[in-house]
Amino acid sequence: MKRLLFLAVSLALPFLNSCQDTLKGVSIADTKVAAIRTSYNAEDYAAIYAAADPAFKAATSQEDFLKLFTTLHEKLGKFKSATQTSGNTNTLNGATTTVLEEDTEFELAKAKETYTFTITDGKATLFNYHIESSALVSKEPATPAEP
Repeated sequence: MKRLLFLAVSLALPFLNSCQDTLKGVSIADTKVAAIRTSYNAEDYAAIYAAADPAFKAATSQEDFLKLFTTLHEKLGKFKSATQTSGNTNTLNGATTTVLEEDTEFELAKAKETYTFTITDGKATLFNYHIESSALVSKEPATPAEP
C-alpha cells in the first residue's frame, strides 16, 4: 500500500509543478520582463540574449539580436513605462507558455510589445519577442519632443 501511495505521489509531482507554472505564469513572466527592461536600459543586450530560450537562439543569431536591440534603443530611447493589456498562460502536454502584451512608452516613442515565455520550474525564458512602433519605420533616430 505504501508503494502504491509513493508511486501515485511520484507520478503526480510533475503535474503539480506544471499547475504552479500555469497559475503563476503571468507573475513569473512579469518579473522576467522587468529584468529584460533593466538590461535594455543598460544597453546590455547580450544578457537578454544569453538568458533566452534555446529555440529563440536557434531562430536568431546573437549578432542579429544585438543589431536589432541597438536599433530599437536608437529609435525608441530608454524604457519609461508600460501598461499590460493582456496576459495569458497555457499549459499543453506539460509545456507552459505565457504571452504578455503591453502598451509601452519609451523616451522617444510609444510601442506595442508582445513577449512570449516558456515557463519551467517557476522560471521564465524568452521564447519570442515582437514590437510595433511607427518610429521603427523611420530611417532617422527619433528625437525627444520639446516640452
